[in-house]
Amino acid sequence: MKKLFPIVAFIAVSLISLTMAGFAYFATQEAARIKFEGTADDALNRIESRVDLHLSLLRSTQALFDARNGDITRGEFNAFFTALDINDNFAGLRGIGFLRLAKTGDEAAVERDILHDHGSAHPIYPATTQQPWRTPIVLFEPLDTSNQSIIGFDMFSEPVRRAAIEKAMADDQQHASGLIQLGEGTGVTQTFPGFLVFVRLNVETAPDVINASRSSTAGFLYAAFRARDLFQVALSKAPLLPVNVEIYDGKPDADNLLFRSEAPPAESLGAKLVARRNIVVAGGPGLFCFGRRALFRCLPRAPFR
Repeated sequence: MKKLFPIVAFIAVSLISLTMAGFAYFATQEAARIKFEGTADDALNRIESRVDLHLSLLRSTQALFDARNGDITRGEFNAFFTALDINDNFAGLRGIGFLRLAKTGDEAAVERDILHDHGSAHPIYPATTQQPWRTPIVLFEPLDTSNQSIIGFDMFSEPVRRAAIEKAMADDQQHASGLIQLGEGTGVTQTFPGFLVFVRLNVETAPDVINASRSSTAGFLYAAFRARDLFQVALSKAPLLPVNVEIYDGKPDADNLLFRSEAPPAESLGAKLVARRNIVVAGGPGLFCFGRRALFRCLPRAPFR
């Protein structure tokens, strides 16, 4: 026994040392995970605050139209938009516009109003539709020679936009579209990945022939957002956070990717220090993935948080 005692003591001390080292390792890993979760929450709060700031601008525009009972000329709308100083205060905002709601077959009346307000003819397009409603763009800022062609574009003719507009018809809340290419289908040469947020405009003088969920719905105000600029500005605020981000419109599929701060590696690095957050922005679901690694992938198999 005396001969075996040193060996037994050595083994016991080694086991205790290994156990303590294991506890220290797992404690360090858990502390790193908790710290990372807090950093991910901080990044999400920055993004949410930036989005809320932009949505408040849409609410302010709605208040302007409500105060004038929807009677806003192009010149007044331009003056309002110019005073906002969008480039310095609302990076990521592509612009703000107004859609007129009309029954299919009543396009001529809307086209006359566009001609009166813009001084030039802008036919509603596409020329034909199978939908019962038309929602052409009649006002948009900033409007210049590069995007004049968007006036008259019927957003109700496009499925992703139409889905959000139909939700906005039903209540007075803001409703976001899914991922779209801003400017696509309007003749604009340069398009941007982004999304739209709609809110309906109610006025006392809306035509009786308009029979949406409420007869007072005259049209829809909307804000167009460039996804990359919007999220990049939110995450660039000092101090910079040591996380990389992927943002999806719903499920983490390549077709739903709104924003990625880093390109993913060729092979997955696993779910280590990857946090997921689900949020709803203006009625639209979003999945936010945060990774500590320089390169990471938001894994479909990882559980939603």
